[in-house]
Amino acid sequence: MRIQYRHPKIYDFLISFIYPKKLMGEICKEVGKNHSVLDVASGYGRMSKFIDSSNPYSGIDINKGFIRHGQSMGLDLKLADIFDSASYKQSDVILMIDVVHHLTSEKLKELFDIVFSYANKKVIVVEPAFTEIAPRYGLAGKVIGWFFRKMDDDGINKITHWFTRKEYEQMFKNHFNSEVGSKFLVSYRIVSNHHLVIFSR
Repeated sequence: MRIQYRHPKIYDFLISFIYPKKLMGEICKEVGKNHSVLDVASGYGRMSKFIDSSNPYSGIDINKGFIRHGQSMGLDLKLADIFDSASYKQSDVILMIDVVHHLTSEKLKELFDIVFSYANKKVIVVEPAFTEIAPRYGLAGKVIGWFFRKMDDDGINKITHWFTRKEYEQMFKNHFNSEVGSKFLVSYRIVSNHHLVIFSR
């Protein structure tokens, strides 16, 4: 596990360079107001700073240090496995920020079957689009891809490769092969070099 995943303040500093204000503003708009929000793989609850205060916020994550840090700030966070459906609660909006690229296609179907089951209105997925430069540049691209993987190593799920834009778009259109997800309409766009995907009922 990289140092940034052991120290919330270091993580917060580093991640601030990846998530520009424009992207966070778009996520906030999509969440809206007066909606219960469940943040899956929430870390220490960083997203709670950006969504409107009228939204009851909760989160689940397996990182003990991050959960303790968030709880010390008064956030409703729970130490839990995101693949355990008993850890979830029905919520208007479920956030999935930088989760997809850590998992295989098989695990994504398993996870999104759970996520879609507990989302009353929306599932919001955010994934990096800038990583797809890695496959384009031969040896240099391999080095770039290796660096991205090392920096994003959470010590739990090993990143074997970066999804291309086409692979992402196929997964979005197919609702991650989740039958439960087929009940949701999907839209997606690129915002500040990130995929912003909205599944809505």
